[in-house]
Amino acid sequence: MMLFFVLLSLIILISYAIIGFKIILAIKNREKKRLRKLLIVLTALILFSGFFWRLLPGSDVLWYPIDQYRERTLNKNMTGLEFNDGGEVLKFESDVAFNGDGYSFYIHEIDQETADYFKKPKAAFFTKYPLAGERDDWKTEHWKRTPIDSSEMQYFNQAKRRLPKINTELEKLLNENGNYYAYTFFEHEFNDSTINILNVYFYIIGPKRRLIVEMYLNT
Repeated sequence: MMLFFVLLSLIILISYAIIGFKIILAIKNREKKRLRKLLIVLTALILFSGFFWRLLPGSDVLWYPIDQYRERTLNKNMTGLEFNDGGEVLKFESDVAFNGDGYSFYIHEIDQETADYFKKPKAAFFTKYPLAGERDDWKTEHWKRTPIDSSEMQYFNQAKRRLPKINTELEKLLNENGNYYAYTFFEHEFNDSTINILNVYFYIIGPKRRLIVEMYLNT
């Protein structure tokens, strides 16, 4: 999804440059009919990009059903259950580099029905989810019950390294009974044979607290 957004944004910016150049030529050559057509195209591009980048008033209303569908799909791929997040408890999104590098962190509430499901999830929850996706070079650890194994803390520590103010609360979730955690990650082997965890997606679900935590680190 991020790659699609970046590519389409690039196409839009290039389109502005091309149309702007053609408008200048039309003005220079006094081509009134061509100029009118180009201005109509430019207006359409402004409206489309305003909607796509959510700069146009009312864009969020039009995007809402798309966002809801995408959210349900992501949650199903992550847990096997299709649901929408509840209220936002905490959110942080860093600036995203052109290549997709960045960091994002979310804590959302889940409704009681969803929380009840996760108190006794289906067997596939522990063997199939999160789905591996299309990243063949990433590894996936499916959902496990808390407390977290000490050997896996390195993945959690890497994922939350930019969040020093709430470390304690997250560690409580990972060490109390009745919660779940899962993660996918990418390890890179350097020339000196050392292996570093570069990218981590780490998830925590707390049914009793009715919370879901998502951390995404791309470097």
